[in-house]
Amino acid sequence: MIGIPSHSQVFLDTNILLYAVTDHPLFGQWCNTLLDRIHRRDVTGHVSAIVI
Repeated sequence: MIGIPSHSQVFLDTNILLYAVTDHPLFGQWCNTLLDRIHRRDVTGHVSAIVI
């Protein structure tokens, strides 16, 4: 994933989660890769209660 260095902190908007869950044809793979990086603790993800 280009553009987000390791150990970065990112805020997840609702669209990131929706695109990943619905396997969006243009953004789904990118969003799933980002969520995988968060799961592996390569990046730290933050989300507000409103997004959830």
